[in-house]
Amino acid sequence: MGVGKTLAALAASAGLFAAAQSAQATVQIEMIAPPTAPFANQVTGITGKTNLAGDTRLFLTRKAGSITAYDQATGTFSQFRNLQPYVGGVATSSNELGLLGMAFDPGYATNGHYYVYLTGRTTAGGPVEAQVLRFTDPLKGSGGEASIWKTSLDGAANHVGGWIDFDASGKLLIAIGDGGDFSGPDSRGTGQDNSDFFGSILRIDPYADAFPLDSALNYAVPGDNPVLPGANPAPEVFVYGVRNPYRNTVAPDGSLIVADVGNGAREELTIVGATDSNRNLGWALREGDIPTPGGSGGAEPADYQAPDLAYGHGAGDRAIIGGFVYRGSAVPELFGHYVFGDQVSGNIWAIRYENGQFVGSRFLLGNIPSLVSFGETSDGELVATRFAFGAGGGIYRFTSDGNFAVPEPASWAMMISGLGLAGGLMRRRPAFQAARRVV
Repeated sequence: MGVGKTLAALAASAGLFAAAQSAQATVQIEMIAPPTAPFANQVTGITGKTNLAGDTRLFLTRKAGSITAYDQATGTFSQFRNLQPYVGGVATSSNELGLLGMAFDPGYATNGHYYVYLTGRTTAGGPVEAQVLRFTDPLKGSGGEASIWKTSLDGAANHVGGWIDFDASGKLLIAIGDGGDFSGPDSRGTGQDNSDFFGSILRIDPYADAFPLDSALNYAVPGDNPVLPGANPAPEVFVYGVRNPYRNTVAPDGSLIVADVGNGAREELTIVGATDSNRNLGWALREGDIPTPGGSGGAEPADYQAPDLAYGHGAGDRAIIGGFVYRGSAVPELFGHYVFGDQVSGNIWAIRYENGQFVGSRFLLGNIPSLVSFGETSDGELVATRFAFGAGGGIYRFTSDGNFAVPEPASWAMMISGLGLAGGLMRRRPAFQAARRVV
């Protein structure tokens, strides 16, 4: 390709990128529920995916242990479940403990089951443990509660993950961080150790029981879990080498999109396909797409799965909040885009997701200060909430003014043809994507 054609292609790239930037004004992020007493404590998550057709409720998990429901049809809040006795006061403003995640069973409409991830003590004066518990909504099914999974946090009060959800096959995914204490990258040395649960995403079958003599463990290891390298890998470990994968998602194609909160340099998104053999995301040898600064960094591990998108901390972004691949109808032009954000800056972006990969560059949609979680409803609509549910905070939803337009994948392909940049704009070149930050 000649110099003239190269410059023309680059100019086209800049024009399309500017169009993507201007698109941000047409996606409306509106507050639909202001903070309401007495539910004013800190929020950790939101979900509306009850797998129940026509359900208009959104559920907020709160750090101290309560679950509150907001009914979009009536505009009212109510208490859904009080789990404060399970958290037991271990959650404080100076740690990352508490009620952190919630997921509804795929069969909730008939069995009433829902699951929570929380931290607490199961015995008086005992160690603080990460736990996944199952409860039953008495309006939908019968049955009590059950402890599904637990593990000692060994004194960890930060980097404990908290995300749970079901994959396409009905297996339960559980994310737990490296338990670090901020004294240095991976202070426990667990990131590259797949023999324990720290720094991993687990995959279990909550409908089976391989531990009949242990009332606290009511699950089995799926027979199709990957066999990971190492001397003694825990069979529950599905992905490892992560720092704190606080919010993740299972994409419509079954791939797992991991949003791993970085240390001091990079935030990252990694797409792990159902059949991918490499499931080591690199922490603490790698932070995003670079060796971890501060002496902990090293070469890429042999089973390394490189991030698909990474961005730095230069513009006030510090802690990635993973979202969802949008599949609703309220913003049709956003359909098929992965939406995510940053907790510290509050910035929210979208990037096209297609055939198990990101296409093009991310573009800015808007901002929610102290963003803590995105949520998805049963019909695929997107909502979000703030950690500080105080003045100006609340529940937000995404709508459109009908004038939104983003470059089609074919346009991107034509734009980069012959430039040798296709890999940089698409999968496995997060450094180039990060350089095209829209902030």
